[in-house]
Amino acid sequence: MGYPRHGIGTIQRQASNAQPTGRPTFRQLDLAGELSPTQAAEYPTGILMRNLPLGRAALLLSLATTAACSGAPAPAAPSRPAPLPNASTASAPAAVASIATAAPSRPSPPPATGALPPEVSAALQAVRPDPPPGTITRGRHYSTSNEDKHDLFREVVAGRGGIQIGVGAEQNWLLAGWSEPEIVVCVDFDDWIVQLNRVYGMFFRHLESPAQFLEAWSQHPRTALWQWLEEEIADPAERTRIRGILNDSVGDVENRMKFLASRHAELGVASILNNAAMYGKVRNLWLEGRVLSLQGNLVGKDALHGVAEFGRRFGIPVRTVYLSNAEEYFEYGTGAFRANLAELPFDDRSVILHTKPHHGVQYRYVWEPAVRFQAWLSSGRVNRFCELFDFAAKEAALDGSGDAFSIRVDPGTVTDPSIRRCRRF
Repeated sequence: MGYPRHGIGTIQRQASNAQPTGRPTFRQLDLAGELSPTQAAEYPTGILMRNLPLGRAALLLSLATTAACSGAPAPAAPSRPAPLPNASTASAPAAVASIATAAPSRPSPPPATGALPPEVSAALQAVRPDPPPGTITRGRHYSTSNEDKHDLFREVVAGRGGIQIGVGAEQNWLLAGWSEPEIVVCVDFDDWIVQLNRVYGMFFRHLESPAQFLEAWSQHPRTALWQWLEEEIADPAERTRIRGILNDSVGDVENRMKFLASRHAELGVASILNNAAMYGKVRNLWLEGRVLSLQGNLVGKDALHGVAEFGRRFGIPVRTVYLSNAEEYFEYGTGAFRANLAELPFDDRSVILHTKPHHGVQYRYVWEPAVRFQAWLSSGRVNRFCELFDFAAKEAALDGSGDAFSIRVDPGTVTDPSIRRCRRF
């Protein structure tokens, strides 16, 4: 499976299928018309999401560059994408407008690179985790994914910036290499994965190249890693636990890294596993304190709510959300899922990434504009992802094998009888 246990845990509250009072409503995206070459380049799959002039001047601050611990110059700083031409403010979702029309007392957005200002760093680390679940699915810790084609998302997320939210472990770092986020938030309701991501952080901070990173997973003995644990984690019991997690996971992670490196080399895909610039940008996220890994439940009331508040407070939109196949295991009305997704400060460059299993352990890789997903959730017309997937279309330009899909249909264009009700899988 990909990540079947995400979003299933102790339910803290029930979310209504209807949009709560005071929640924003979201426009339907206009997909009609031909794309200019500039727009086609901006949106490689040929779907135009009209960007909004949200007072980007407030967001486009001078971008700082930093040097890595080795003293080498940091990779070039990513810039926040400029708005597309002919954008219309009249159709702006309220959630987007809330970023642009901030009260004068709200802090200015931080620079896109460089060490986070103390106030911003403190607010990020103060996001509350969700409580641990009573059990995890099948009693298994999913230290690696078996979704082999995350590279199908690379053009979709390329240069999105903003905040990236994702479940699991290594998928977050692959996606971050392509999306160039300002902040990465890793959520998992299995604390084992939360701690494994801390180990990834140690590797990125101490290792300066993709080759060193790959080699470190197969090194024996792990003298350097045990030394890093001693230096960075004061609590002996916590060190012992993380050491045990690593010992149990390292074989799977080593094999996973070798597989992905081989796949990317064979396909000619640039990734953090073979591209020094991409690796350096992800490494800098850790060095600059721009990563939060916490116990988070997609249907819980605390973690995603806290990330939404953080993004709104500092004017940083959430641009990429990777859900894996978590939606296969709960209905959209479960817990706070609808409310959590409605709260996230998306804009018209924000995307949702789903995966859907088929034929055993194969997966389809599905994406859609985040504001469209919010519209589907707020409409209450679909209860599960398998119902929403019926409106997905193949993206042959991204993948000849037929595993890349996008969702192009707005809920307002669909009559209820046309929606097929389905159960798990």
